[in-house]
Amino acid sequence: MVRVKSRRFVLMLLGIVASAYGANASAIPLSECLTRSDVSTIERDFFGAYPDRAAFEKFVDPAKFRLSTNAADGALLQRTPNPASKKIDWFIGMVNDHPALFPDKAGFEQPVFDYVKGQLRGEEPSVENGRATQTFPKHECVLDVSYRAKGAQCVMDQRLSNLAITFIKEKNKIKLTSVEVFFITCPEPKAGS
Repeated sequence: MVRVKSRRFVLMLLGIVASAYGANASAIPLSECLTRSDVSTIERDFFGAYPDRAAFEKFVDPAKFRLSTNAADGALLQRTPNPASKKIDWFIGMVNDHPALFPDKAGFEQPVFDYVKGQLRGEEPSVENGRATQTFPKHECVLDVSYRAKGAQCVMDQRLSNLAITFIKEKNKIKLTSVEVFFITCPEPKAGS
């Protein structure tokens, strides 16, 4: 079992809980659930030529897309009102300009699937029912899938500490909603090494 990973996921769960109280049924429509076929589509069409501008454009939800980063230029983009296309251009430029920092598709870990246990069967959603797993859950509604990677090597005294690309499904459409990219400073070599 993988720990629930993000503040966004907890907020999404709270939103589901709030909307469930306003509705008679707690079951989520299947059109909002990612399927194994959707995951195959993401892996083929998005990661097949990663990083590819056309693939980003195919999946990005311009209204919901969020870039989170501690890189100066990207952080400026996230703090100011910029279109998703500008944020994506920045990210693709970073990956292409610094290939030693970023893994290719093979460098990503198994995807993480977030879901609310029992929601398809009408169980009341709650934060306690939130689950995350690296195995696609049977008979559950997968709310989002995240692909994560970490950098192994230091380049210019920094290393990629976290790269996460997250997709959801909304109204039968797979949508790229966020890219998180964070760097850390590499430790200085010990004296005498």
